[in-house]
Amino acid sequence: MSTLQDLLGALATLGRMAAIVALFLLLVVPHEGGHFAMAKLFGVHVREFSVGMGARLWSTVRSGTLYALRAFPLGGYVRLGGMEPDDYEDPNGFHTKPAYQRLLILLGGPAVNFIVATVLMTGVYLTQINDDPGKIVGIAQPSPAYAQGLRPGDSIQSVDGRPIHASDDIRKAEAARPGQPLSFQVRRQDGSTFTTPISSALVISSDVLVARIDDDPARVVGLDPTSPAYAQGLRLNDSVRSVDGNPIRAADDIRGVEAARPGQSLTFQGRHQDGSPFTISITPTFIKGAPLYQIGIRTQVFSASDALLSGVTFPLGATAAIGQGVWQVASGQVPGGFLGPSGVSGPIGFSYLAYNAASAGVTPYLVIAALLSMALGLTNLLPLPALDGGRIIVVLLEKVRGRPFDREREMAVQRAGLLALIALMALIAFFDVQRIATGQFPGMR
Repeated sequence: MSTLQDLLGALATLGRMAAIVALFLLLVVPHEGGHFAMAKLFGVHVREFSVGMGARLWSTVRSGTLYALRAFPLGGYVRLGGMEPDDYEDPNGFHTKPAYQRLLILLGGPAVNFIVATVLMTGVYLTQINDDPGKIVGIAQPSPAYAQGLRPGDSIQSVDGRPIHASDDIRKAEAARPGQPLSFQVRRQDGSTFTTPISSALVISSDVLVARIDDDPARVVGLDPTSPAYAQGLRLNDSVRSVDGNPIRAADDIRGVEAARPGQSLTFQGRHQDGSPFTISITPTFIKGAPLYQIGIRTQVFSASDALLSGVTFPLGATAAIGQGVWQVASGQVPGGFLGPSGVSGPIGFSYLAYNAASAGVTPYLVIAALLSMALGLTNLLPLPALDGGRIIVVLLEKVRGRPFDREREMAVQRAGLLALIALMALIAFFDVQRIATGQFPGMR
């Protein structure tokens, strides 16, 4: 039995390692394929299109382009004519083309990354199609509902004996009895049913939830590591006893103090899970339009058109979320900044995410792949030397000044940018390893 378990464990590990390789191929090869396709469209001489890095395992030449498979399947690259020191005068080189064609060639890579993300998320959303108004399509973790055993894919049949006919019925039940236990009848995916009481939780500040548990009126049941409360030392299962000197006898008491002083710093006193007291200052932030109380689940009737629309609009939402995350890190809202526990990550961090997502199943893996594809596309648009965005700036400046730059000087700048980028990636890799080794990597805490 032990030998069989070891074999299965080894196969599972190999599968997760394969998932890492597949992720890098999925991120890089389509990106380079976007540059390749646009270059071919505009008649640019494509010298080489390689999948993988290192020693050449197989190759063929067609229409003047070398196609190759290389030994290390962790990426790929495209070499365009006119972009290397011994090749500036190629009559069909990159720099001989009009500015708009060069821009489209450079934008082709990031654009394909966005398309890949759209396709992946559309596939994920299509698996969520259902006509069950009580089917759980999302659940906060941690949350009161998660603590009581509810999971995505389960279906809520009734709340306090009232059948669920629309997704909004659950929110209405929460609003009718804020903070009080509600009886949920739930059907599992295997058809079994169970009934459990769940008390809705109150949003006390950005991404922090409290709920009555046993005799504790304000036990912390949900906490985002990037929230101000976390930065001040509040943790899961801590208990809030008073806010600005006002004793907390019910979860809604916190909301009352916040409402009286919206957006102002409040003094929270209580006890940590180990019994030690704390006194901290937190400035609450509220999401307009969000329900005051939350069970922690999201149900939705989801049609094929909903899935397609969600997939197509995914890049917009992901771009906004990534931009907000970068701003929060840059503005000091995230403890540790860019190189802290929740800062920027690189290939090692991506590999770790892919490894764990593959363990969780196909859907989490595809979601991670889509998000990383978006991140790669956006990163390449940054106006930095050695990135597509830096080359785009060169094209635009040449168009404005009416003449090209000296190619040798431009190449020197690109080389310097590449060296700086490699050094930065090495630094990020060091911090990724440190985060993983110390259990600080996002998702490990």
